[in-house]
Amino acid sequence: MACGKGNVQLSPTEKKIGQSIEHEFLSVEEIVQKTSLPMFKVRSGIRSLLEKDLIVEENGKYKVKKDE
Repeated sequence: MACGKGNVQLSPTEKKIGQSIEHEFLSVEEIVQKTSLPMFKVRSGIRSLLEKDLIVEENGKYKVKKDE
């Protein structure tokens, strides 16, 4: 996951989610399918990545934030 946010530590779950949405917007269900992670882990990871300001949400889909 290419994010220029300094020394942000990501869990393995967050990294896997980030890699799955690096190039396209995906819904939680699509992320679950792509990563084979359980729904609760994807939801938790999404919340954490949003709090860290590393991803953006649009119409219920998520994508890695572009470096500015």
